[in-house]
Amino acid sequence: MSGEWDLTLGEGGSSWRALAILEQEGRRVTGTILTTVGDFRYLEGSFEKGVLRLSVFDGCHAFLVRAQARSEGRLEGTFWFGDHGTPLVAEAGGTPLPDPWSLTRCVSEGGTFAFAFPDESGEMVSSGDPRFAGKPLVVCVLGTWCCNCYDAGRLLAELHREYHPRGLEVVALACEATGELKYDAERMRAFSECWDIEWPVLYVGRSSKPETAEALPDLDVFLSYPTTIFIDRLGQVRRIHTGFTGPGTGEHYERMRTEFRDLIEELLAE
Repeated sequence: MSGEWDLTLGEGGSSWRALAILEQEGRRVTGTILTTVGDFRYLEGSFEKGVLRLSVFDGCHAFLVRAQARSEGRLEGTFWFGDHGTPLVAEAGGTPLPDPWSLTRCVSEGGTFAFAFPDESGEMVSSGDPRFAGKPLVVCVLGTWCCNCYDAGRLLAELHREYHPRGLEVVALACEATGELKYDAERMRAFSECWDIEWPVLYVGRSSKPETAEALPDLDVFLSYPTTIFIDRLGQVRRIHTGFTGPGTGEHYERMRTEFRDLIEELLAE
């Protein structure tokens, strides 16, 4: 099972592609499934008598894979998320997924990204505040319930500690479970405390993609929590990364991490 596998999940017009990244030692198999907008984090299971079994429960999602080897380099089975199952076909390969830097665009006049939302205490913070003027800014739209966002928070906290002395600012725009700040603020505080975050976590509202898209009209579409927006010293959106490729993906994560770092270095140097 070791290697990368092209996955087709679902069937007919509702099918979608993903990439399984697996490692096998004896019967034990570990790895993850990478999709266009993020990964399923740490899967674990076995490959025995021609049957692959993988599962994870991350506190928010339950995923289960059960697939039978049909021929060399091909498995067929079912992918379960929660209580819903869908057909799965896996073929040895590793076809690249769509570029996450190409999926979301800034459509505002002038190419800027504006925001104005309250923090956990209710104090308004805006993209026009003096603290952000003339500085590179990374804005991450996330939900504290989202495990890919949890991984993104750790990386952004690391990057902020390294680059803030040179002028980098970071802001998170949180889309939460209930849509009521007095309830969701507790989760926002816990998220900040988890990674010793020293940058604002602002409250957008309920974690609904249509509602998030409406709240952020400068984006042409909203596809994924998290979505990370890189803004230069002049307030221009330079690049947008849809989703997050987490540490469970190995070299894919390291590549994305390097891309984030290189882009920040570029913005700081200008």
